[in-house]
Amino acid sequence: MKTQRTEEERQYSLYLKAKKKTGDKDIKEQKIAFIILLQQENRRKELEAAWETSLNEMQEKWKTKERMIEKRKQK
Repeated sequence: MKTQRTEEERQYSLYLKAKKKTGDKDIKEQKIAFIILLQQENRRKELEAAWETSLNEMQEKWKTKERMIEKRKQK
């Protein structure tokens, strides 16, 4: 009877350890997924900033060309 009880306690202890490890693993996976999500979002923001800079540069070039065309028309 005593050995059976001891075995049950050992099994329960192993179950709790396994459950804790699984829980820790889930938390680690969630943290990794969160970090990856942040990295992707930061990359998207960097690309948007680069795109906006490029767009502004193109608009300035077009404005400069339009001014040059206007000057030529006036001559």
